Amino acid sequence: MKITLVHVDNLNEMEITIRHNNPSEAARIKRLLEASQFKLEVKDSSAIDTTEVLMIDPHQIYYFESVDDKVFCYLANETYETNYKLYELEEILSQLPFLRVSKGVIVNISMIKSFRSALSGRLICTLNNDEQIVISRMYVKLLKEKLGVNRGSNNESN
Repeated sequence: MKITLVHVDNLNEMEITIRHNNPSEAARIKRLLEASQFKLEVKDSSAIDTTEVLMIDPHQIYYFESVDDKVFCYLANETYETNYKLYELEEILSQLPFLRVSKGVIVNISMIKSFRSALSGRLICTLNNDEQIVISRMYVKLLKEKLGVNRGSNNESN
């Protein structure tokens, strides 16, 4: 792939043209570019004015968790509520490094610092902010594939 950047002084907004011979690859690149511009609407449920909507860059988000029919969005040191359901977030964030890891949690895999095996085939992941989340055994293999671990190894306990 060849990438060329051209500076234009009097341009009102950035314009990207993809010249290609592979429509599916071009469509994938287009989706990635669109996803990088996406902002997620959240609200601070602890604030007095609960009508204020904040726009958050998804790359700042560590994980989402569904609790009592509400979905919360966890950043390094803040927690916000979103009106999205987890299945909606899975679709919206499908081009970003997010992965469902249990019935009630979607994690930003780029925020995973380490993981270790737990009982019943589950994993405990430590995030960059030292918070820990449990990965259900149903999602362990997919998570390891996304993280690129166990390549060339038959040892599933890594």
